[in-house]
Amino acid sequence: MERKMKVSQMKAMARKTLKGKYGISAGATLITVLILMGGILAWEFLLFFGILAEAATGVSGAGMVVLIVAGVLFLILVMTVYYILNAGLMRLFYNMCTDQVYGIGDLLYGFKNRWWRFAGFLWLWTLVVLILESPSIVLSVAQQLNPMAQWTWILDVLLTVVYMVVIVAMSLVFGQSLLILVEDRNKKLFQSLKESMKLMRGNKGRYFYMGLSFLGILLLTYGTLGIGMLWTIPYMMCTTVYFYLDIKEKPVLEQEDQGE
Repeated sequence: MERKMKVSQMKAMARKTLKGKYGISAGATLITVLILMGGILAWEFLLFFGILAEAATGVSGAGMVVLIVAGVLFLILVMTVYYILNAGLMRLFYNMCTDQVYGIGDLLYGFKNRWWRFAGFLWLWTLVVLILESPSIVLSVAQQLNPMAQWTWILDVLLTVVYMVVIVAMSLVFGQSLLILVEDRNKKLFQSLKESMKLMRGNKGRYFYMGLSFLGILLLTYGTLGIGMLWTIPYMMCTTVYFYLDIKEKPVLEQEDQGE
C-alpha cells in the first residue's frame, strides 16, 4: 500500500514554503479580508439606512419586500466577489507550493479564468445549505405558534445535529473541488465535484484530522483580535495544497478502479 504523508509533514512543508514569503502572503490575505469586511459593512450601512427611510417615509409592505430582496442580492454579490477573489488567493499559495511564479496579481486569477465556475460553486453550496435549513425554518414557525411544545425543541436539536453531520460530510467529500478548479482552468464545476469524490476515497479521515489540528492555532488567533489570521490563513491554505498534491499523486482513474 502506498504510504501517504502525515499531517505533521504537510504542515512542516507549508511552514517551509512560507518562510521568507510572509510579506506577500499576509498582504494578499489582508486584501481579501478587507474586501469582504468592506462589502459586509456596505451591506449593513445600506440596510440600516433603508430601514430608517422606511420608518421616516412609511414605505408600504411591498416597498419593504423590495428593500429586503435588494439587500439579499447585494450580499450575494459581495460573497460572490469574495469567493472568486479567494480562489485567486488559493492560486497564489498553489503556485508557491508547486514552485511556480507567483505574485499579488494571482488574486485576479478567478476573475480571469472563467469566474462563473467559482461563483457557481458558491451558489450551489448556498442552495444546498438553504435546502438543509428549510426543515429548521419550518420548525421555528411551529415553535412560535406553540412555544410550550417540548417535541419541537427536541426535534430542533436533532435537526441541528443532522445538519452539522451532513455539512461536515459534504465538506470532506467535495473538499478538493476548489483546488481542482484553481489548478486547471479548463475543468468544469460538476467535473471538479466528481473528481473530488474520487480523490477523497480513503482520505476523508486524514482530511478531517487535518482540519481538527488547526483548532488550537485558530483559538490563539482569536486572541489576537483576528490579526493572527494573516499568518494562519496562508498556513492552512498551503497545508491544504500539500494535502491535495499528496492524494493527487495516484491517478484519479486508478483510484476509481480500486473503488469498484
